[in-house]
Formats: sequence, structure tokens, C-alpha cells
Amino acid sequence: MRESIEKYVEQVKNVIREDHDAKQYFHGFEVTVEYGRKYAKVIVDRAAHSFVDMETGDIYKPAGWNGRAKHVRGSILSETNGKEALEASGCVRYL
Repeated sequence: MRESIEKYVEQVKNVIREDHDAKQYFHGFEVTVEYGRKYAKVIVDRAAHSFVDMETGDIYKPAGWNGRAKHVRGSILSETNGKEALEASGCVRYL
């Protein structure tokens, strides 16, 4: 599961980079992952970006720093490895 989470994190980086290039932003950003018992928290520039359920692979929008929202946005186990969650959100930086 961690390998799929790492692939999802790479997609998050790529989508943000593409968005910044299209808007001609020059902004360095950092994407990290904190692994908990049940969820992996994806962090972009010290803000929670998304939560990934480590059992099911479901991607959730953050409801705050420590918790997820109720509804699933996508899955890292899909063919696109969760890219649908990034595209459907309308905002590439935060779901």
C-alpha cells in the first residue's frame, strides 16, 4: 500500500507543478507524507492536502489538520492511481 501512496504523492507533485507552470508561478513547494495507524496524511507546504485510508486506498479531503472529511474523493487503487480525485476537485493544491 505504501508504494501506491508514494505514487499518489508523485501525482500530487506533478499536478501542482503543472498548475504552477501554467499560471507562471515561481513557487517552491514541499509535499510530504505522515503515516498513522489507519491513514496517511499528505501535506503540502505545512497544510493537510488529503488523507489516504491505508486499508482501502480511499482518498479523502481534509476536514482539518487531524481529520478527514466524510466523503471519498477517489482511490489510489484505481487505474489512474487517484488522479481523478485531483482533477475532480477543481483545485489542484487542495482537494
